[in-house]
Amino acid sequence: MITEVLSVRCSTLISAGSEALRVLQHNQRGQVLAVFERTLYVQSDAGIVCVGLESVGRGPLQLLLGPEQHGLFSRAVRGQSVVFEEVTCLMEDTAYSGRRLHRPGTAELDLVRQRLRACSECVCRESGAIDAGFGWLLDVHASHSAAASTAIEHGLRRQSAAPLKRLKRWLAQADSTCPAGVAELLGAGPGLTPAGDDLLAGVMLALHENDQPGMACTLWQVLEPALATRTHGISAAHLRMAAKGQCSEPVRQLLTLLWADEPEDSVSDVRASALAVQRLADSIGGSSGWDTLAGISLVASAHANTNASANLHSLAIACSPH
Repeated sequence: MITEVLSVRCSTLISAGSEALRVLQHNQRGQVLAVFERTLYVQSDAGIVCVGLESVGRGPLQLLLGPEQHGLFSRAVRGQSVVFEEVTCLMEDTAYSGRRLHRPGTAELDLVRQRLRACSECVCRESGAIDAGFGWLLDVHASHSAAASTAIEHGLRRQSAAPLKRLKRWLAQADSTCPAGVAELLGAGPGLTPAGDDLLAGVMLALHENDQPGMACTLWQVLEPALATRTHGISAAHLRMAAKGQCSEPVRQLLTLLWADEPEDSVSDVRASALAVQRLADSIGGSSGWDTLAGISLVASAHANTNASANLHSLAIACSPH
């Protein structure tokens, strides 16, 4: 039986995310939901917060500890009671939301797509195909029928074929109604945040970056009712933030790189940019970074296909007899 109550002193926190601050303002007590090497998740009736080391990076859910409290992780166990002390020390202006406070760039989605492709080609040259999760979607030559390296990856591709097709069609048509079947991507694949969840988060974040918050909201309206049955609370909390255009610091850095408004001047610049994207994607746990990039690539590709269709339509009108 667990008797020790884990105490977190908020006066020594390095950073408090906006969502974590909201949760603590409603309830200063909770239970340990999960413990990892650098983070522990705490749940209360007000929501979920992520208590972590500074190396995790800021985020809307994060409460980053000062060095004097690093010993918490060795004492924490699942189900343990947690109390947050000195919450009044947390000020509103210290909150990190992960939201784009100002537009980091005005790049067209075609440029974003080119950067993603350069990153994919760079990885394929150095270490082969991006096979884990949905990373293979970044390879323009890949398909659902292409051979996967493991039975699990093969099963994920088969399972996701139909909902991915629906998602791509909806993004291309920019329809006001998102098909309910898209929610079948929730919980797909392994990981703390399943691959399908990370892909959907990438889609919603990219829609916000492309000034299409209405489409992100439409997608969220389909996903939210299915969260309880298709995925777990930690992943649902991160998805809820993505629906608002909010994300962790490493993901925000990815978005800033991809949406930079100035195109690269040379081949070496393109490669340097691709390597920077690759390093950031690798730094985001498991395949999560690549799954998020896969979701971003779906939005960029849908935009490119829509532009191509519009150009063909205009050409057909111009060539038709009057």
